[in-house]
Amino acid sequence: MSIKIASMGEWSSLLSNTEVVVADFYADWCGPCKMIGPHFDRLAQEHSKPKKMAFAKIDTEQHNDISGSYGVRSLPTFKVFHKGACIDTVTGADPSALAAAINKAKNLVGSTTGEDMFKSSSGRVLGGKGVSSGSSRGAAAARRVSARPTFNLMAFLSGLFNFVGLYFVSLFALDSFRAADKSMFSVNYEGPKDRGAAPTRQPGNGPAAAPSRTKFKTFSDL
Repeated sequence: MSIKIASMGEWSSLLSNTEVVVADFYADWCGPCKMIGPHFDRLAQEHSKPKKMAFAKIDTEQHNDISGSYGVRSLPTFKVFHKGACIDTVTGADPSALAAAINKAKNLVGSTTGEDMFKSSSGRVLGGKGVSSGSSRGAAAARRVSARPTFNLMAFLSGLFNFVGLYFVSLFALDSFRAADKSMFSVNYEGPKDRGAAPTRQPGNGPAAAPSRTKFKTFSDL
């Protein structure tokens, strides 16, 4: 049967003297609490064992110090304790979830590492061995570290220089967009265009003639 907790001292004594404790945090005004209450009492009647497994009911209105210490924010809330430590929580009037949690809890009696039963099992690889949760967490952490972007000072300064250059080019130009696009600071800048190759001297024709200059002999020639 379930035990209605009357004080913090009684609750502490139950936790310290019982291996597994399932606690029902409820309130008299809570409709869902009243609906699932008889189901909790039936499970308590079925699975209670002195010093091994106990079922406690805690009125949050009378013992908000107990409910507050475990962060109870919604009703009903069911918590499973193994050797004084909370290892599982069921929130809401869900009979199937409560029954599943209690079935796990009863297997904790006599166990030294009860928390492991409430953790997900390790994954498996096709054709390989199981992957432990510790190694998978380590690999995930390594991937996060390797994927973290690094700061490149030269790239930052280059980008800042181009930004300032584009700003001043567009500021003093009539067509700011065209001037910025054609400037040396633009990402579309292709460098100076080829103005054509210098004239080459054909072999056998002698040195290229120098361009003639206009000669002025007298003032009347102007």
